[in-house]
Formats: sequence, C-alpha cells, structure tokens
Amino acid sequence: MNLMGHRSPGFSRIRPILSGQGGIALLMVLVVITLLATLVASFTETTQKHLQVTQSYKDRLQAYWAAQSGLQAAVALLRLDAQVNREHDGADSPWNCESEVYREFVTPLLANVFCESSMIEPALLLTETHPVEAETTLSRCPPAAPILDENRKLSLFRLVTNVGSMQEQTDPWTFDRLAYLLQYLLTEEDLVPPEGEQASGLSLDFGRQTRLRIDKARELAGCLVDWVDTPNNRSRGPQNPDTAEEGCPLDDLPYQAKNGMLDSIDEIALVCGFRQMPRTTIERLTRHLTVYDLVTNINTATYPVLHAFCAAFLQDENETEAEKVYRALHPVADVVSMDVIRRPTDYRDILGGVGLNPGLIGHLQGSTVYVSSFFRVGIYGLVFDTETGAVRARSRLQMDLRRERGQQLGLLYYRED
Repeated sequence: MNLMGHRSPGFSRIRPILSGQGGIALLMVLVVITLLATLVASFTETTQKHLQVTQSYKDRLQAYWAAQSGLQAAVALLRLDAQVNREHDGADSPWNCESEVYREFVTPLLANVFCESSMIEPALLLTETHPVEAETTLSRCPPAAPILDENRKLSLFRLVTNVGSMQEQTDPWTFDRLAYLLQYLLTEEDLVPPEGEQASGLSLDFGRQTRLRIDKARELAGCLVDWVDTPNNRSRGPQNPDTAEEGCPLDDLPYQAKNGMLDSIDEIALVCGFRQMPRTTIERLTRHLTVYDLVTNINTATYPVLHAFCAAFLQDENETEAEKVYRALHPVADVVSMDVIRRPTDYRDILGGVGLNPGLIGHLQGSTVYVSSFFRVGIYGLVFDTETGAVRARSRLQMDLRRERGQQLGLLYYRED
C-alpha cells in the first residue's frame, strides 16, 4: 500500500506466502513441544530408575550391615562364653537355642536381624522321618537359629585314615556309625531320582516310605569310602568296596571317584549312590554330617547321630538307648533344669540313672566329648517394606569358627551372598 492508500502490486503476490507460513510455525511449535515432552518424560523415567537403583543399593547395604551386626553379636556371644572358661557345652550354654539365656536375651537382641526363616536349622528334633515320634517335640529350639554347634554332627574326617599312604585303611567305627545314620535317615524311596523309576532304570520291589535296610546303608557308606580312599586301602569286606566306582553309573552318566579327602559335606551329592538322590534328601543328611576333624559332643548331638553311636555299638538298628540319652540331656517343653555332662564321671552318674546299658556308657565316654570347638554362625539380614511387609532386600552371611585357646576364634569358612 502506498502513501495514497493504494496497494502495491507486489503485495498481492507476497500475501499468500505469508499466510502459508502460519501453518508451518504452528507445526514447528507442536514438534518442539513434543520433543520437549519426550525429553522430560525420558528424563523423569531415567531419574526414577536411578532412584530405584539407589534405593535398591541402599536396601542391600542395610541388609548386609544388619547381617554383619547379627554376625558380630553372635561371635561376641561365643567369645563371652569362652571368656568364662566353660569346660562344657550343652543345653545350658548361652549360645545354645535351648538355653534360658538364649531365649531371654539373645532372641530379642537378634529379633531385627534374622527371622524364623534363618539360614541354619537346629536339627534337634527327635526324628525327621517318623511324624508320630516327632510329635513328642523334645527340643524347644525355634525353626532356625543363628549359632549352631558343628560338634553335634558325625564327622567323616576319619572315615578313611592315612589317605594315600601304605597304612591307609577304613575306620570301622566311623564306617558303622555312618551306615546306621544313613539307615535311620533314609528311606528306600530316597534312592529313586526325581524323574522316577523308569528313567533311572531301577526296578524297585519295596513299599513307599520304607526305612532303608542296613545292608543297603552299608553299601552307600562303602560308596563314600570308595570316593575318598585310594588303591592303598588295606581294609577288607564292605569297608573297602573297590567295585563301587565300576558299578555306579545307574544314571548312565560318567563317574570317577575323587580318591581324596572331602573338602565340603555338600560334596557327597557327587558320590555314587548319593548323586541320584533328591536335593532335599542331601540337605537332610548334611544336617547331621560334617567333614571337620572333630569329636561328637554328646550334650548337643542330634538324635540320629546318637542313634548311630548306640546302634553301631549294639549292632541293633532298632535300639532304644539313644532316646534315653537324648531325653536326659535335652530339656522338654517348659522344663528349665536339665542334666548336662560336665566331667567324665557324669557319663555314669547321668546315663546310668536313666537305665542305660553299662557297656554302652563306657563306649560313649570313650568316643564322645562334652565340650565343643566348632561352630557355624549364619545370619539373614532383612529389609522390609513398612507398608506391605514384603522383603525388599536380603543378605546372607555365614561363618564357620573354631574355638581355640582363651577367647580366640579361628576362621575356617566365610560366605556372603
């Protein structure tokens, strides 16, 4: 438009172009807004993920240090127990889940550190294979405990002595005790792999839930001997089964014995006859067996281990003496006082008082101890969601300790996960 109010001829040509640019500008604005929204959403999501990762790391760290605090509290309890120069360990020991001290002080102390699904099971029930007997519930222990006595178990360390030397031989007492322990804990159906009889090629002619025969238990004990020993083994008969390695592959898998000492009790899951068993069966056995070089503590021994000692001496798988020993040394229900063997003379004073076989008393006195030196400490550190009660983080710590002179505790094994 000129000064006189008349439009310039060129303006009519520019106007359509300018009018079209309005749509382009709107489109550009929308694109920019979309990009900004995407960036904001992406940034928000990334921030939330970082917060979640940070919270998860914080939870795991809290669970770990909660477990560490419980572990150190348990170790301090063991050191305190050693500080008072205890000459025995039993149901009255502060670290023992059966003691009054443990129930009154230790349980509240560790209440926020581990729950009833703690990693360690006391295995102090009268039996695990017969529900009718288990109903007697001799033990007052919770389903799980942070401190356990490894001396409650049967040691396989001396199953084969002088391994690799010309004096190598199977220890007859350890062999027999192992056989009777297996006979007590296992049933015939435990020998069937989870996939069933047909897949394993086994032909079974026995009923379900049938306790293992002692001859079969000796065969399994022989498989463990064959795993450990070398051709130098001087023992004879079932205590030196040289053919176990040849006849093992019932599952059509290669097999070769180790010919060396057991490094861990879990290693029995690799042994002929045991490797076909369900994992739950192996776990049942490991509650009563150990590879540490120790002597069983009669005060804390599990019932199956006591049965193994008594049955091996009496050569009777149906013996009832073990129950007398167990009832004499473990508190029942709400009974506070209990008998504990503190000195050699207590074997006859206490066990003789419950009508135990005199010859068996002497055998137990010569083959067991009443003070423990090996302990396993296991703690779960847990972090809960306060609103839902769900576990947000879990940390497991385990430590195997050996009590040495004074308050010293030597570390044998440590694990965290």
